[in-house]
This record gives sequence, structure tokens and C-alpha cells, in this order.
Amino acid sequence: MAEQCQEYGYVPVSMANDWKTIYGDGVTYTGGEVELAEAA
Repeated sequence: MAEQCQEYGYVPVSMANDWKTIYGDGVTYTGGEVELAEAA
């Protein structure tokens, strides 16, 4: 995977190692549903 990321210019992230960085301290899941808008 690392080779493919480098080849295509992607930045790999780890949910285990980067979760706190992505969501910050004190963020918790509330159990609510998330609705995504359709791409135009």
C-alpha cells in the first residue's frame, strides 16, 4: 500500500494512530445518523 500511495500522491492515515489528530481531544460519537449531500 505504501508504494501505491507514493505512486499516486496519496497520504496514508491510520485510524489507530491518527484518530486523535483527526478528531481532536474530547470528541465522542453520539450515535446519530449522518446524512451526506449528493455531489452536484
